[in-house]
Amino acid sequence: MLLLWLACATPEPADPIDLTTPLGPGEVRAGVVTDPDALFGGISAEGRVGDLKLYNDRARFIIQGLRPSSYYLQQPGALIDADVVRPEGQPGRDLVDEWAGMVGIARLHEVERIEILADGTATGRASVRVSGPESPMALATGALEYPDLVPDLGLYMRTDYVLDADSPLLAVVTTITATDDEATFAPGDLLIASLDASWKWTPGVGLDEPDATTLPWSGFIGQRNEAALGLFPAPGTAFELGAGASLLASLAEAAIGFGPTVTLQPGESTSYVRFYGVAPDLAALTDAWLALNEVATETLEGTVTAPDGPVAGAWVNVLVDEAPYTLAITDDEGRWSADVPTGSDHRIVASGLGPGMHRNIAEGAPDYGPYAAPEIRARALTAIAEGATPIPLAEGRGVAAEDDPEALAEPGWLALSVDDGLPFEARVSWAAGAPSRDRRLHPSAPNGLAAVGWAVDGTVRVPVEPGDYDVLAWRGLRYELDSAEVSVAAGETVSVDFTLPAAYDPEGWVVADPHSHAAPSNDGNCTMTDRLLVAAAVGLDLHFGTDHDHVADYRPLLGPLGLDGVLGSVVADEVSPVPRGHVNAWPLESVDEEPNGGAWLWWNELVDTLADQNRILRDRHGDIVLQMNHPTDNGVADMAGWSPGTFADPDKWVDDFEAVEALNSGDWEDYFAFYLDLINRGVLVTPVGVSDAHGPMSGHVGHSLTFLRTTDTSPAGLVAAMRARGTIASMGAFLEMSVPPGTLVTAGTSLEVRALSPSWIRTDRITLFKDGEPVEVVEGDTASFRLTSATDATYVVVAEGDSPMSPIWSRTPWAASSAILLDVDGDGWTPPLGGFE
Repeated sequence: MLLLWLACATPEPADPIDLTTPLGPGEVRAGVVTDPDALFGGISAEGRVGDLKLYNDRARFIIQGLRPSSYYLQQPGALIDADVVRPEGQPGRDLVDEWAGMVGIARLHEVERIEILADGTATGRASVRVSGPESPMALATGALEYPDLVPDLGLYMRTDYVLDADSPLLAVVTTITATDDEATFAPGDLLIASLDASWKWTPGVGLDEPDATTLPWSGFIGQRNEAALGLFPAPGTAFELGAGASLLASLAEAAIGFGPTVTLQPGESTSYVRFYGVAPDLAALTDAWLALNEVATETLEGTVTAPDGPVAGAWVNVLVDEAPYTLAITDDEGRWSADVPTGSDHRIVASGLGPGMHRNIAEGAPDYGPYAAPEIRARALTAIAEGATPIPLAEGRGVAAEDDPEALAEPGWLALSVDDGLPFEARVSWAAGAPSRDRRLHPSAPNGLAAVGWAVDGTVRVPVEPGDYDVLAWRGLRYELDSAEVSVAAGETVSVDFTLPAAYDPEGWVVADPHSHAAPSNDGNCTMTDRLLVAAAVGLDLHFGTDHDHVADYRPLLGPLGLDGVLGSVVADEVSPVPRGHVNAWPLESVDEEPNGGAWLWWNELVDTLADQNRILRDRHGDIVLQMNHPTDNGVADMAGWSPGTFADPDKWVDDFEAVEALNSGDWEDYFAFYLDLINRGVLVTPVGVSDAHGPMSGHVGHSLTFLRTTDTSPAGLVAAMRARGTIASMGAFLEMSVPPGTLVTAGTSLEVRALSPSWIRTDRITLFKDGEPVEVVEGDTASFRLTSATDATYVVVAEGDSPMSPIWSRTPWAASSAILLDVDGDGWTPPLGGFE
């Protein structure tokens, strides 16, 4: 019936209609967005005036207009935002990074025309049609620098988006026509949701990884009950997951589904039908899906309770034949429902866990989307500062017993604080070890903890299941630790006050992490809000927003989060071309009118050499620092075929950069060796230490970092400081040196060194490197050296320890200074190892 309706449909006049009006049952609308109030926010929101909107009383979708969008797929006509219709005062929660149809692997739809078939005012159906030829996925051709990777099959495509009243499912029908030659392909879809705020959920395995060759459907569920997304095939069919889908799955954690392979002769057409869905939970989507398939069903329903009453925001996993089938979330009264096939062997299990990550920010604060319309971003910032209508989320309530699957615990609370009112991180561990839980059904807190909390103003409340816990408070490498053992009863609040004294004050230095990721990155697992909260909590002074191929500005969040004067943020971009390695560019400014905030989209502009790439970045962004990332691990050294003194591929090497990572997420041996080779062959770059964190606690954020010698944290001041080479890359001590790192000295200069650290970090020796080789080792945490040489030289100080930095980290401490240059006769410094071949 849907295909017949589309065959008879003709475009309607594009008269503007009001897309801001809430709709009731039986109503649906489609039209061009002319008022930003018709848009909605969320961590991935991109909608702008001029895009298309379809919505009813429960679901709303934004189709990209004839403009480029952000993230990696810029083609018009794709679905870019999806959300449920929310109550008044609750900000939007779009989770869609990419949602696009494909015709075979990496072949997309280059939409040239958009029409409204039905605006919904006359019937209970609204439809938007987009049409145009095929086009290759530029990211794929650009990453491999092979423009002919995706052969042109001469296909012409027309996609109809059809939304019925009272449904959370958007029908998507793509009609594909072979124009000139025979064409063979498999149509399909790729859905990438923001992994910073959602988890992939697959029927049969739930939160676990699927290994099936076919799937009935696939989707995502919000980590804080934001929404559920689903990709569903045509009724009576299943998605096929062949080699192409496996390749895509290896590149991104995505919901992927393909139909059967089709061969068309010239002039022939085929139509591919599937459904995109958004709802408060997965059960609402599967209920609608079962109805479309005309499956006989029975409704499971109930109420999740605890000793303190009905539980809102609890998960109810529905299992059929002992496999995860769908997921319901309880409403404000603890009620839930889900349909299952009649006669199926089913059971349920309720849980109230949440992601286990807690922040003392305003209740109901939404996640921030850097590419939402300006008006939407402004509303999000207000809600982050002042709060908004919250989404119910059950936390600290555990998992129901099998014999009482709707009964959860009443949580207890930890009220954690520090006496100086500054940010800190609290790690909560089970005293008796973590309980064993079905990973298909239940999420886990980061790093195997029971919970983690980040305080902005020295306090944070953490809900926990009744029980015994160990609580560790810390604030980074400059501070002592504090801990407590606590027992928490149901309904009880246990207050713990911690003291985190500073072990030393690195006066004249700032503590920075010039490489970390969050939501804008395709592989990020942290919201922009959480990235800033964590950075402040672990003692950083400066955050750098180095998301892959994005210029995302975190600075507007600092005020609403209460971090002004506590933490600074530098606008940056990790330019990530596959053939030449990753490079950070900073400081930048985001450009609202351009895709990805004005980042250089390298996959659209192929270059021949690294020198060409760096020239483009400097021409585009002005006076910036270029920082070579993880150089020997798919970085510039790897790509250029570096070995000491040589580069095998000179087209992939140029010395036009200011900084290089000598320490990345605790790894330093190969990176440090590369830095030593550079500096001793006359490439005067600055070594930095970074976390390269992608998740809230991954990458050892806060203990793999850079001490930068400056008191001027303006963009110009930071650039000058980095070019002055005054840095210490550290995952342990701060090196107090009588001759500052990066200094040019004459022969006979004395160097006094102290390795400063809190008591949980022990330095056992200090080593002096001359011209890249260790020449003197002093046991302990202080040392005196005489810088003498017959020829010009470099000196680097390294402090190491033999004991793990327990209980924060199992690694042993290490720190290295930027090189001191020795000019023996005052005629200008000469590199001791000459240049590169």
